[in-house]
Amino acid sequence: MSFGEGDPHVENERLKEKVAELEADVDHVKDVNGELCDEINRQERRIRELESLARDMYRTIGASKASVMVARTRYEYYAERMRELGIEVR
Repeated sequence: MSFGEGDPHVENERLKEKVAELEADVDHVKDVNGELCDEINRQERRIRELESLARDMYRTIGASKASVMVARTRYEYYAERMRELGIEVR
């Protein structure tokens, strides 16, 4: 028997149950979506922090005059790695 056939009260109850199930599913999806958004935001903050650290390292190594040759080699290495990772270097 499909919807619309038989006792209208029974069909109405079935529809109410189905709506309640769908509403519960929507609530669950909303909860999961909120958790995923929170995690994405945490990851984006972490990425920005790590990029900032990498830029600081890049500048510090580049500014080091203690051993110009070693500092320059490290500086160039980090500059290349940062460019490969898509981190802007100045």
